[in-house]
Amino acid sequence: FYSIQPQLRDKPLSGLEYVALDKVLQFDARKEAAGKRQSLVKDVLSGGAALQPLLRTYADDSPDRIPMQLPLEAVEALMVQQARQPLDGLSEEPGLRSDMTMAEACRMIFREQLTKMLLNEAGVRTSSDIEYVHKMRVATRRARVAERLYRGFFRKKRMRRFAHNLRKTGRLLGAVRDLDVALERLHKAGKGGGTLTNHEKQLKSDWSRARQSVHAELLTWLDSDEYGAFVAEFMRFCTTPELAAKRFRHAPATAPVPHHVTDVMPAMLMDRFSKIHSYERLFAEQDQVDYPTIHLLRIDCKYLRYSLEYVRHILGEEAETLIERLKELQDLLGDLNDAVVGLAMIEGQSNNSGLSLDQQRAGQQAVIDELTAKVPDALARFTGPDSRLRLGKAIARL
Repeated sequence: FYSIQPQLRDKPLSGLEYVALDKVLQFDARKEAAGKRQSLVKDVLSGGAALQPLLRTYADDSPDRIPMQLPLEAVEALMVQQARQPLDGLSEEPGLRSDMTMAEACRMIFREQLTKMLLNEAGVRTSSDIEYVHKMRVATRRARVAERLYRGFFRKKRMRRFAHNLRKTGRLLGAVRDLDVALERLHKAGKGGGTLTNHEKQLKSDWSRARQSVHAELLTWLDSDEYGAFVAEFMRFCTTPELAAKRFRHAPATAPVPHHVTDVMPAMLMDRFSKIHSYERLFAEQDQVDYPTIHLLRIDCKYLRYSLEYVRHILGEEAETLIERLKELQDLLGDLNDAVVGLAMIEGQSNNSGLSLDQQRAGQQAVIDELTAKVPDALARFTGPDSRLRLGKAIARL
């Protein structure tokens, strides 16, 4: 947060930048009696015009009084809504439009994800609630996916810099998240009535120390001048129409290059769906599909889901059904990925020999085998005729 402030001091700050840059997200995740996260916002947020309606809503005595505290969820919802406002002034409705260029549509996607990254950063730094790491990581990953899908509509040099920094941020957040998930599973095992074995206790101790180490590495990156410069540059990019966008000018006797949402997204959605559908034949033809291939299926599912969610407000109820079905498949693939990562972490403790370690390996492998066996049917449920019909109807709305 703080290293960015001098670089933006000479320009007016939006509500988001006030939230992100002026130390207002100093909240305690679990000590409030009602369990609500609170943000200290007096002084700073009073300068953000977009936040005035929210401030008045939570004012204690009079509309002119700025409240000392706001629920973080309320601030986040308002900031995300603000991020989804078009910059071209052609519509007051938030979200992508079919007549937008792909560059400006992608810029809006980036702006929303950057908002979520910044709003969760304070929790990543200071809170014991693991959801902040998860939310910031998801926002970073969605921005990375948008960059990969739509980089062709921007100048390459600028996008390469953004991609590098998003990738590094995502990698560091992912290292923390993997350990959070592993520790959470051990915690649930202990709360479920079972007693942790000596080996599991050792795992918990080792993983807790590892978590402290990778979290410290993450904070070093977030505090660095390089990260601060990246966020400042990315914020300017996200809030400046046409910056770094390719120009698609028509030349006589040449075919036009599709570069609007209505021309690009239909084919892109069909392509992403067909990639997932192709795995169905693979499972039918092979007795056992290796996990690295299943992991690629998981990635392709993310690409399709994010692509659908970017334009879900246009696609209608058919898209909502598709997204729910895709989530079910993703949940299974996510559980399988967690199990595979958990096995790798257990293998990393192989210097602690003994029956308990062998049992731990065997138990984890059994979970992997059980989840893997469920993948073909879950995939078929998503790619079936009804889903294909719904996809066609949804795309027609673009």
